[in-house]
Amino acid sequence: MSVTTNNFLKTKESLIALGLSLRVQNCLLIAGINCLDDLLKLSTKDLSEMHNLGQKGIYEIQSTLKKSNIDELKDFVTRAKNSKRKLSDRQKKILDLWNSADHTYESIGEIFGLSRERIRQIIVQIKRKGFKVISTKEASMGRRENFLYEKRKHIDDDEFAKMFHLGSSQEEICKHFSINEDVYREYKTKLIEKGVISNRKRILNSIKFDIENLDEISRYREDIIMKMRDDGHRLDDIASMLELSKIRLTQIIKNMKDKGYSIPNSRMTGNPLSSEEIISRVNKIEYCLDKGMNVRQISHVINVSPHVIKRLIYKHLIKNENI
Repeated sequence: MSVTTNNFLKTKESLIALGLSLRVQNCLLIAGINCLDDLLKLSTKDLSEMHNLGQKGIYEIQSTLKKSNIDELKDFVTRAKNSKRKLSDRQKKILDLWNSADHTYESIGEIFGLSRERIRQIIVQIKRKGFKVISTKEASMGRRENFLYEKRKHIDDDEFAKMFHLGSSQEEICKHFSINEDVYREYKTKLIEKGVISNRKRILNSIKFDIENLDEISRYREDIIMKMRDDGHRLDDIASMLELSKIRLTQIIKNMKDKGYSIPNSRMTGNPLSSEEIISRVNKIEYCLDKGMNVRQISHVINVSPHVIKRLIYKHLIKNENI
């Protein structure tokens, strides 16, 4: 007897393939006879001692065994398995639609004129036949990913990055690319993971733009300060001319110095920070930037005003990195 045949005889299918009546099959199973190999080892006496089998059952078993051919039984089981795994054309189409993750039970039902529940039942039947069927969770995630893909493929990475780094708001970017907030967040996350964009660069560019692209009033004030200091005017005179407090004037002059302006007849005022303290603050700011924090959050973490945070970023990060 070949190895294949011997293995077949030890399967439950080999016993079922005999086609014995349900009553006889139950008697055998209760007695612990689970395969044809077990049955062939039994004598007539063993069968007669089997509970509830009776003479009629013994005759059925013996006559069936005489008429049976093992190779035919094997072929029968093989054909039965193949038939069980075979899908109709409609089942194949339903399986393909479901596994594409583009459809729900309802949408597939509309295509075939069937109810949602009927489609669900067909999917369960297909799965029982051993075919790969994605779960409802996988289908939901797939539909979301397909939706996002359709939206994302119309977005240009470079254009998105440019708008993001120049400080365009989420609303402005969504409107420009005709996408919703979910797509924006998904796309932003993917570009951050790919290294195409960074929150750090966005913040630094925004600060650089705010400081270097002055409005007309701020530009006028800087021009007056430069001209009057060059003419030797005192800060009180300049503050009066610009209708500013002396404190506000000194802040503007400080910002101008941070941008690299050489203010005529000017000197350092206040108590400047030591180089060690500046380095410490800048390092803390960089750490917070790398964690994705904005200026206001950094201000709370290191207990320094947002204005000072921006000035330190501009002077020690933006200028040093030539952004």
